[in-house]
Amino acid sequence: AIEGPYVVSVAGKWKFNDSSMSVTYTLKAGQPWLEIDISATWLERGGPDIGTPSLVIRFPLALSDVEGLYEIPFGSIRRSVEGGQEVPALRWADIVGKVPGSGAAAGVALFNDSRHGHSLEGHVLRLNLLRSSYSPDPLPEIGDHSVRLAIMPHGGKLSADKLTRLGADFNNPLQAVSTDIHAGSLPSVSPATLTCRPTGVIVTNIKKAEDEAAYVVRLLETSGKATTARIGFAAAIMGKVAEAVEVDLLERPVKKRSSAKVAGTEVTVNLPAGGIASVKVKFK
Repeated sequence: AIEGPYVVSVAGKWKFNDSSMSVTYTLKAGQPWLEIDISATWLERGGPDIGTPSLVIRFPLALSDVEGLYEIPFGSIRRSVEGGQEVPALRWADIVGKVPGSGAAAGVALFNDSRHGHSLEGHVLRLNLLRSSYSPDPLPEIGDHSVRLAIMPHGGKLSADKLTRLGADFNNPLQAVSTDIHAGSLPSVSPATLTCRPTGVIVTNIKKAEDEAAYVVRLLETSGKATTARIGFAAAIMGKVAEAVEVDLLERPVKKRSSAKVAGTEVTVNLPAGGIASVKVKFK
């Protein structure tokens, strides 16, 4: 166990047949979830005579009438599945039900960095971590594995955009990078390099354009409502916005009339409900 003013961790180890595993539970100050780090040396072998050995983590929930909301590419989906049927999800799954006695809504969000097979049976949420299938690859999982999870209880229901932001935060934690002391042209203190409104619109990617001196900003609408996104840029870092055009995924101007417009330090673009958009922005 590790205990300090900003972090508390508890670790455990166990063996299963020839395999060994360790799990570390960590709470950090100001962080809304419990982190679960799993390391496994997996040596289990499947076969027609013994079946398919698996490593599964289970989360029994003190809730009734549960239902699951799962992240999928460019959106989320609510699935009504029975009997523990396994369903795919990307970075998060959110299970919401009723608190026995009060009937109030509450839930648990499960975040992961690499495992996607979820199942819900009754009030128990499962995540498949390892599965030793045997055909066509006879030894698909033999070796060392590392999985990061986080579980976050919450009251009421969380919106898809909130869950998506939390899933991105978990998968892309802030990292401190050191450097030497040197002169530079950028300000020492600046507002956010990029902002985006409304909250239902999420910036999924920022990249340099392939063929010219510009940047491509990719957006996703998560609230299920058509809207106009407003992307703000810090002029002290990026420069002044000179031009903006809506493009497709290959960075070609869209065939229809572009909805992207420049408004001072902001760029606006229209998004359909649950839709995506890419905007190529030039600065001067």
